[in-house]
This record gives sequence, C-alpha cells and structure tokens, in this order.
Amino acid sequence: MVNISTIHIFAFQKLLKMKNQRNAYSDFEQSIFFQVSLITKCIFHLASKNAESLNINLNPNQLHVLFTIYHNQGLSQQELAEIVERNKSSIQRTIQSFLKKNLIKLYKDKNDKRKNLIAITPAGEKISLAIKKVIHRTENDIKQILDIEQYEEYLTLSKALAERLNNKILN
Repeated sequence: MVNISTIHIFAFQKLLKMKNQRNAYSDFEQSIFFQVSLITKCIFHLASKNAESLNINLNPNQLHVLFTIYHNQGLSQQELAEIVERNKSSIQRTIQSFLKKNLIKLYKDKNDKRKNLIAITPAGEKISLAIKKVIHRTENDIKQILDIEQYEEYLTLSKALAERLNNKILN
C-alpha cells in the first residue's frame, strides 16, 4: 500500500522535473538560435500573408526560388540549388511545380545538351514582379514595428553575423 508521503514525494519530484525542463526551455528561448528561428518563421508567415493578398499561391521558399530564377536567367538546376542553398531533389520538385504552373520553361544548354537551363515565362515574370511587392510590403510591415534606427541596426548586425558565421563554416 502506498502512503500519502510517498505520493507527495513523487508529486514533488515530478514538479521539480517539470520546473527544470521549463528552465532548460527558458534558456533555449533566450538563445540566438531560438530567436532567429522565431523571427524567420514570423517573417515567412507575414510574407505568405502578403503573397496571399496578391493572389500568389507560392510558399516563401518558392517565392525565393522563382525570384532567383527571374534575376538569373539561364541557370542550371544545380546552380539554382547552390544559390538558394537547397538540395537538388527539393529544387527538382519546385521546378516541376513551376513547370505545371507555366512559370518557367527548360531549354537545353547549347554547349552541353545534357544540361537543362531555366528561363522565366511571361506568367513567371508577372509573378516575379508581384513578388517584389510582397518583399516591399513585408519590409514595410517590419519597418512599422521597428523604428528606422532599430531596423538599420538589426540589418547591420544580421549581415555581420551571417558573414562571420559563413566564414566560420568555410574555414
């Protein structure tokens, strides 16, 4: 038979464990890793909302890929994957989706017939121009939250951190 004091000890131990888990999570919430993930998620949701308001049925990753194609006509799928830092199979799925929506077309490289190059279609160009609006609207939404000094400081710090982290990765 279990007595009351055993139950109290068990409950106390469980509460202590939960408190320690909360503290560990609280420490995680205070990390740059968590905060950058949260900011990225929020900006992606905001961009999705802005894209939706312009009847653009692409997720933020697809917006990025299509906008990259728009500004870099004639890329191979491998080059595109490297620029947007996604794996080739992910890019292939996105390319197939864009082809079905008639946003891009593929054509053979004149020098290497095995290589397919990517070009934007008129429909893709129209969406790309709308993506510019999405980017501007999202930036303006952020500028309404932060004052100009905070915005510029955040941008400067973010660029410096990205550059330094990239250098660390490469070395």
